[in-house]
Amino acid sequence: MHNDAARHTSGLFSPLRQSRNFTALWLGQSLSQFGDSVLWVTLPLAVFHTSNSTVQLGIIMGLFMLPQVVLLPFTGILADRISRIKAMMVTDVVRLLLVVVLAMLYVARLMDTRILGVFVLMYGAMEAVFNPAYSGARQQVFTPEIRSAAISLTQITIQSARLLGPALGGALVGLATPAAGFLLDALMLLASVVSLLFLRIPPPQKDAASLQGTGMRGYFHELLGGYHELRKHPWLWITIVAFAFLSIASAGLATILVPWLVKVHLHLSDFTYGLVSQRLGRRRHRRGVRL
Repeated sequence: MHNDAARHTSGLFSPLRQSRNFTALWLGQSLSQFGDSVLWVTLPLAVFHTSNSTVQLGIIMGLFMLPQVVLLPFTGILADRISRIKAMMVTDVVRLLLVVVLAMLYVARLMDTRILGVFVLMYGAMEAVFNPAYSGARQQVFTPEIRSAAISLTQITIQSARLLGPALGGALVGLATPAAGFLLDALMLLASVVSLLFLRIPPPQKDAASLQGTGMRGYFHELLGGYHELRKHPWLWITIVAFAFLSIASAGLATILVPWLVKVHLHLSDFTYGLVSQRLGRRRHRRGVRL
C-alpha cells in the first residue's frame, strides 16, 4: 500500500521533473491565482471602505465583467495569431502596474469609486487578453506524456489558492488596509512575470484556412467564420447562453449579496468576510468534484 501511494505521488509530480515549461507555467500561474483570490476579496472590501455602497459594488463588478464579455470573442482569435508568452507577460505587467498604482492611491487617501471603476475596466481588459493566451499555452505545454498529471496538479494548486486566498485577503485588510491586499497581488503577478521568462514554446501554427487574407481582413474572416459555425449547432449556442446566465446569477450572489450581508447587514469584520468567501469557494469546489 505504501508503494502504491509512492507511485501515485511520483506520478502526480512527474511533470515538474519532465517538463521545464510546465514547471514555469504551473508555478507562475499558481501564485497568480493565489494573488487573484486575495484581490477579489480585497476589492469588495475596498469599495465598502470607500463608499459603503452596495450599488457602487454592483457597478464596479459589472465593469470588471464588461470588457471580458465584449473582448473575449476578439482576443480568442488574437491568441492564435501572436506570441502567447508575450501576450501573457504584457498583460501581467500591465495588471501589476495597475495594482501597484491602486495601492499607492489608497495609501495616499486619494481613492474613490471612480478610480476603482477605471481600474476594473482596465484589469478586466487585460484578463480578456490573458485568458485565451494562457489556454493556448496550456495546450502546448501539457503534452500527452504529462497531460493527466499536469491537469491534476494544476487543479489541486488552483483550488488550494482559491481556498487560502480569501481568508488571507480578509486578514490583510482587517489587520492593515486594502492596500496590503493589492500589494500582495502585485507580488504574485511579479512572480508570474518572472516564471514566464523561463517558458519556451513556439508561436501558434497557422493552417492553410487561417491564412485566407491578412491583417484585419483575415482577422474578421476568422471571427465571422466562428460565428457562422456556432449558428450551425443550436445546442452549442443555447448551452453557452444558458451557462452565461447561470454564471451571472451565481457571480452576483457571491460578489454582491455576500459582502453586503457580512459588512452592511451583520456588521462583521473583514476577516470574517474572507472566511465566508473561503467557505463559498470550498462548496463550489466540492460541487465541481461531484459533477
